[in-house]
Order: sequence, then C-alpha cells, then structure tokens
Amino acid sequence: MRGLASVAWLAERLGKPAAPRVVDATWFLPNSPFASSVTAINAHEACRIPGATHWDLDAISEAEAAPNTPHNLPTPQQFAVAAAKAGIAPGSQVVCYDQVGVFSSPRLWHTMRSFGVDAYVLDGGLPAWIEAGYATDSGPCITEAGPLSTFARDDALQWRLADVKNWLDAGGPQVLDARPAGRFYGNAPEPRAGCRSGHAPGMVNTPFLDLLDKAAAPAPGPGGPFRGANLKSVKELRAILEGHGVSVDEPSVATCGSCLTAAVVALALNECDAPPCPIYDGAWCEYEASGLPVRSE
Repeated sequence: MRGLASVAWLAERLGKPAAPRVVDATWFLPNSPFASSVTAINAHEACRIPGATHWDLDAISEAEAAPNTPHNLPTPQQFAVAAAKAGIAPGSQVVCYDQVGVFSSPRLWHTMRSFGVDAYVLDGGLPAWIEAGYATDSGPCITEAGPLSTFARDDALQWRLADVKNWLDAGGPQVLDARPAGRFYGNAPEPRAGCRSGHAPGMVNTPFLDLLDKAAAPAPGPGGPFRGANLKSVKELRAILEGHGVSVDEPSVATCGSCLTAAVVALALNECDAPPCPIYDGAWCEYEASGLPVRSE
C-alpha cells in the first residue's frame, strides 16, 4: 500500500463522515536547514490544517530503550494514550504532515504502521496545503478525544542494537543510512556533541535529501531552505536508490543519526512497493557509542 496522500485528496475528505484524522508531526532539527526559532507546538498553534492535532515525537517514545535516540517507537501503552487524545482508534485513517514538507511526518507514519494504523504522509506537508489555497486554522487545537484502545506493536518493524550486532556477524538485509554523505564517510561532523562521524561496515549511504524534490519549494520559512519539499516520483526514487547501490526489491533496514530521517527512506521504499522496511531506532548515536566497529572510507 502506498503511503503518500496529496493535498487535494485530503481536502476532498475533510469535514465528511469518516474523514481521516490529521496529525501534525512537525519536529525541527536543531543546527540544520530544518531548524526554527519557534517550537513545533507554537508553529502548530500559529498555522495548521483545520482539525489537526499535534504529536510530540520526542515525548511519545520509549526513551528508556535507547536514551540517546529520542524518536524511537513508543510502548503500546504510550501509543494507546496518545492515540486516544488524538481521536485515533484501531480502524482510523490518519494523515501525517509537517511544516517543512516531507521531513518528520514519515516518522509518525512509521509509528502508525508499526501499530497497525492505516496512515499516510501528506506530500509537501503544510506548505503544499497553503500553496494550493486551502484554509488553515490557528490557536489552541481542541480535538475530541476517543476511548482508550488496545494496539499491538509490530516489533518486526523495529531493530535494536542486538539486531545490528547479529547483522554484523551473520549478514542479512541491506542496511541503509539516511545521513548526508559527509557524515557517513567521516568528512563532516555529527550535529550531536561528542558523536563521531563514520558508519558501520557494510551499511549503504542513501542520503534522505536525495529523495526529496526541492526544486518546487517556496521561499525559505520556518522550516529552512527545504521548506515545501515533497517526495520524488517512484521512477526517480528507484533510480536514485539503485544509483546508491540499493536493490529496491530486496529486504532493507533504514537508519540515520537519531532514527528520524530513516523514515523518509522507509517511505520511499514503500512507494516503490519494496518489502516493509524496519528502522534501527538506536541509530548512529547509539551505534557509535557502543564500541562496535566504525569506518570512514
């Protein structure tokens, strides 16, 4: 099942019976082109898609599992509580968006699919919605909460450090690293203090920015120069991934610096009808601190 929704598709369904639940998953990456001088919740309250609620990717996560990676999957209980507050039930349809375009919303899409929720990413995010002329809302959002439901987590969609160790020893699926090439090859510093650059032996560099169409992006705003970026076409995605040495139709696992932009790679693979792509939630922050081998060539 494809994971992208167009703004026209969403606009046609808003306000109708059984309309999708719309969730703002904005997260601004500090010290990057995706940084902002305002918080995600303040940006949400300043301008959002009507009826949208906000999802805090940092707060709604199982931080104890990997303390250095704040965006990992929540526990089933955490997810159930957050879903109820957002009015999301097991049979809900959810559209995830962010204020950059396609940046942090794929991470919520990955969270939703991990708990069996029918979810989509709004292609182009809030900038595309505004550019298409659709109405926006502002102020504190009051969402009608739903009952507390039970959700099962598909742990096959989440890798831990032990899975990476097994992969290093015995091989397995392609492991795709979404960080920029400079960080992957050790030529550029990591944004987190004390975190070395480089990569694990055998990982394949697939920078997430390569998968985004930035040519049509509007003028820079709170999301930086890539504001308004959307995912490239399936034909382009396949060509880019294969150009990086990825066998698109073979099993893959995605990772990155802190398990956020790996979801862009997972979404791109999903659009290409590739096998479901798990995400290594410990990401580079956990891996490089683990004492496991690091390469920079």
